[in-house]
Amino acid sequence: MSEINFVREIRNNAVRFPEQIALRHGKQTRTYAELISDADLLAKSFRILAKQGRPLLLSFPNSIQLIEAVLAGFFAGAMVVPLVPEVDISSLAKQFENALLVGKGSFPGNLKRESLAANGFEVCIVDEDSTLSSCVAKMIGVLDGEEPPLIDGDDAALLLCTSGSTGIPKTAEHSYQTLDLLCCDLVSRLAYKSTDSSLVALPILRPFCLTSQILPALFSGSTLVIQNGFNASDVAEAIAGEGITRLYLYGHMYRELTILPDSP
Repeated sequence: MSEINFVREIRNNAVRFPEQIALRHGKQTRTYAELISDADLLAKSFRILAKQGRPLLLSFPNSIQLIEAVLAGFFAGAMVVPLVPEVDISSLAKQFENALLVGKGSFPGNLKRESLAANGFEVCIVDEDSTLSSCVAKMIGVLDGEEPPLIDGDDAALLLCTSGSTGIPKTAEHSYQTLDLLCCDLVSRLAYKSTDSSLVALPILRPFCLTSQILPALFSGSTLVIQNGFNASDVAEAIAGEGITRLYLYGHMYRELTILPDSP
């Protein structure tokens, strides 16, 4: 076992680029020093899940807290499960037995906390007045005084929920080694630089956005400008005003941009 390359590189950006803005969402920002510090603190709780072999389910809107939670899960060596709204998680209860679901806003299927608990999930709802790490620590505790874990590359890092073409919920697994190879390849092929500024208008919990945009950008020490979702006018305004150098959208979204008056 060894420290996974993409985990090490993202964490080391707190030293290489401490004052560089890692995340911007509206008026909120996090430097790399702040982001890694927050994720490391949260990872002390998520290591409890990793040691117990419990999945970490995440249900958040696009936000700085969501990326903090994803990184903390990887820093802890946990199995991270992003939940997209259309997934019927109650049908996956057996696979995710004893899972911790951390979230904010509405949950998939508009399920309530009581319904999720009845299906075997421990639920942590992040409130407006508390930090993410304090909410999770109150629920499951903190594993303090340990060095970051050495992760086996074959361990499950990311479980993607999908119904595919069958309509039957299932999961697709990415190991830590798979994510590492994908991230390193994208950074190399697409020539990511720390001076890049990447606009995030896709749902972060979607596989393409998380694996092909978020992780490579953080690996390279560049800046992610987060939007709540896609709006052609907002995207055009951000491109013009935020110094955006990278943009990832679906085909129909690019078409919407091209028909805007005075589109960039």
